[in-house]
Amino acid sequence: MITLVVTAAMLVLNAEGNAAKLDELLKTNGIVEAIKGIFEGGFHTISNMDMSWREGEEWVGFINFLNGGATVRNLRGDETCLICATGNAGFIGGSAELGDIFLENLGFEGDVTCTRSGAGGILGCNTGSKAIIHMKNCYSTGFISGSEVMENGALSAWLGSDGAVIENCWSSATVSGVQNDEKYLARFTNATFINCYSVNGTPLQSMVIDYEELESGALCYKLNGNQENITWYQTLGEDLFPTFMPGHEQVYVV
Repeated sequence: MITLVVTAAMLVLNAEGNAAKLDELLKTNGIVEAIKGIFEGGFHTISNMDMSWREGEEWVGFINFLNGGATVRNLRGDETCLICATGNAGFIGGSAELGDIFLENLGFEGDVTCTRSGAGGILGCNTGSKAIIHMKNCYSTGFISGSEVMENGALSAWLGSDGAVIENCWSSATVSGVQNDEKYLARFTNATFINCYSVNGTPLQSMVIDYEELESGALCYKLNGNQENITWYQTLGEDLFPTFMPGHEQVYVV
């Protein structure tokens, strides 16, 4: 069963612009089937999401599937979350329709496990490279694994070949079944990475950092770039890593 720490303001705007409460769109088993429109998470946290019972399915996530034109933003899944599937799984399972997809301020701290492949922390697979993925201010920290094929990624198992843009994202996730170190954050054939960081992988996708930078606030400061638009926060001495969630402190250089 999914526990939403705060639920009252969670709204989804569908393609027609009509709003509905999240609990009206969730099935009893806790799945948002598909989104075409805006999913406004309202900086809520999802806890206790156990989808281990779905290990025989594909397109598995808190949101199974995104249609072209969808936006998902301002939502966190904490370390108590577990997503299991045959393939194509993540906080968002995947997409397979034409259009731009915008993923912003999304964090997944739980585990994603596929018995085949296609496991990603934020997005499973952009099947057929039909969508153009725009991912900004997202992170993953859990264990991401796929068993049969080396096609998994810390943020996405497949971003596509049509010009994805990944900006201000980071990961400390442990990925089992990664294609190679250059594809640690995500698999792709045509993508742009801007100001991204990871504790694994190579500089092709991200600047490699260590856990000391993660915990000390150094990464948080770097993620905020020129410090004019502050998105990332970290209460030093309490937070183990940066977050976009409200209620945490800004990091300064002293």
